[in-house]
Amino acid sequence: MNKRYACNKCPFRSKYNSSLRNHINQMHVDEQDVKWHECVKCPFKTKTKGSLTRHINTLHLNDEDVKWYECTECPFRAKYKKSLKLHVTVKHLDEEKIEWHKCEDCSYKSKTKDHLKHHVRVHLDIKSYQCEYCPYKAKRSGDLRSHVNFRH
Repeated sequence: MNKRYACNKCPFRSKYNSSLRNHINQMHVDEQDVKWHECVKCPFKTKTKGSLTRHINTLHLNDEDVKWYECTECPFRAKYKKSLKLHVTVKHLDEEKIEWHKCEDCSYKSKTKDHLKHHVRVHLDIKSYQCEYCPYKAKRSGDLRSHVNFRH
């Protein structure tokens, strides 16, 4: 993949300019400079329009208003085509048909690019998120949120 768009603050690279803009907005913008996208139905706010759309679709749409994508091999259904594709890859794809995505720095391998992309962050020297209640640190804000929710 030709990754033409590179972040000037970290090793992140992308094939798409929009992905680079989202990355910069999520990782490198000071909180006071963020253009927040706010939900009109609850206090939720996010840095990206796509996250707001996912939030609304996930929490505020009635099931009958959703266009469901259904798995042909099991009862699983998803609100997003990408979610169904991920489900099929992880749960139903034959081992010989899997295109493994391998980490260049260790023996980790994954069935999906997204899982590998999240894994690779453990090798990058990027800011960490410190728990305010204990010494725990995380490289992803979502991991810190999960830690706080389950431990504190």
